Amino acid sequence: LELLTSNLKTMTIESTEHKESTSPPLLIASVRQRFLSLCQKQADWDSYDKPTEETEFYRVCNDGLDFVELIMNCEKEFQIKIDETGKDEYSFDTVKDFIDWASLNVA
Repeated sequence: LELLTSNLKTMTIESTEHKESTSPPLLIASVRQRFLSLCQKQADWDSYDKPTEETEFYRVCNDGLDFVELIMNCEKEFQIKIDETGKDEYSFDTVKDFIDWASLNVA
């Protein structure tokens, strides 16, 4: 499992945008970091107490409006459409759970 996790972190993600542009392929670690950065901006916490992947998700999105705003910011950042059907701010226990789910839309 550790080997698989290690390999996944270094795999590249080929997207249709990448094939049409000259930008380098996205690394999964880079995608995860960008999603985490968006969660940190959403939470608007001071720099000493930024959310991590282990942070409880409700501390980042504590209502439906926060959740919709986070999804919209992620879509804008990655130029993708995220299907949040059946998902809301209560669907995720931690920021990591959200990043895992949202990252599937970038691949």
